[in-house]
Parts: sequence; C-alpha cells; structure tokens
Amino acid sequence: MVYYLFTLGLCQIEVVIMEALFGKFWTISLGDMAVIIFIAFFVGGLLIGFMFGRAATIGGPEHRDPTEAEIKAAKERYRNEYLEYRGRPNDSLPPINRSDEE
Repeated sequence: MVYYLFTLGLCQIEVVIMEALFGKFWTISLGDMAVIIFIAFFVGGLLIGFMFGRAATIGGPEHRDPTEAEIKAAKERYRNEYLEYRGRPNDSLPPINRSDEE
C-alpha cells in the first residue's frame, strides 16, 4: 500500500515537472503517461527497496550463522518449553540431538 501511494506521488511530481519544462511544446498523451508511470514505479521500487531493504539488513547479529552452542541451547530451550507446555518432567523425552551426535 505504501509503495503504491509513494509511486502515485512520484507520478504526480513527474507530471508537474514535465508540464513545467515542456508544457508549451509537449502535451501528455496516453503513451507518455504510461512511460511516466513506468518510470515512477521503477524509481519508487528502487527507493522503497533501498530504504526498507537497507534498514532491515544493517548491523546486528542476524548476519552471522548461529554457532553450534547457540543451536543446541535453542533446541534445549524449545524442548524445555514444549515439555513445560505438555506438563511432563524434563527426562520423559529422549535427547533431541541423539541422531546428530552419532
């Protein structure tokens, strides 16, 4: 939704610029409007993708793969949460990593 509103705004800006620059010599036809909309969608997609894509990937621990210790700790944490949810004692299930350790 934000993308479409943003590109519609770009279309309006481009139409105003084109009319200001070429208003005396050029009238906007349907084909010209299609080109303007295509350019606006392309530029809008680049801008939106760059803004949100870069903001989502700059820094933070999500850029590295988890270590084996982190994986085992997460598995154990999820196992304990599952057992707690099911109401069983912690030793009622076999170890999670039994097939991995063999």
